[in-house]
Amino acid sequence: MDSFYFLCERPLVPYMIYINELSSGEKEVLYGYLRLRNTAPRNSVLLMDEPELHLNPRLISGLASFYHKNLGKPLGNQL
Repeated sequence: MDSFYFLCERPLVPYMIYINELSSGEKEVLYGYLRLRNTAPRNSVLLMDEPELHLNPRLISGLASFYHKNLGKPLGNQL
């Protein structure tokens, strides 16, 4: 396996994004999310200390809603 990618389904036409093409901040968000998604308990309170510390402001603006949509609401968690 030479590279890893994930499938984006937005907008309407699915397309692949290769991880090695992401910026360091985008990789940090992706890996942080995957780490939390694979270990997050259900019906709990998740505390994240300064998740925006090394991120570009463009990524920070949607971070809270992204985590709530993917880790909070579906798992019954509070962030």
